[in-house]
Amino acid sequence: MALLTDGLRTEFQGHNAIAASIHSAWLAIGAASGRIVMMLSVWHERAFQRRQLLALNDRALKDVGCTRADAVAEGHRPFWRA
Repeated sequence: MALLTDGLRTEFQGHNAIAASIHSAWLAIGAASGRIVMMLSVWHERAFQRRQLLALNDRALKDVGCTRADAVAEGHRPFWRA
């Protein structure tokens, strides 16, 4: 009887280890997907701001201390570049 109980305990511990591994993998996937969503959000906001900068008139650009050439250079940079 003790041998059977030990065998079940070992099997149960093996299942717990597998469950813990699966849980850890899902946590890692969740963290990675969160980072991806954050990166996409930053890219979207950056692209939006650059479009807005290009839409400003010369007076508004002067108010923020920027020339038209500066705005064009910044506005045409790819969204993935900070």
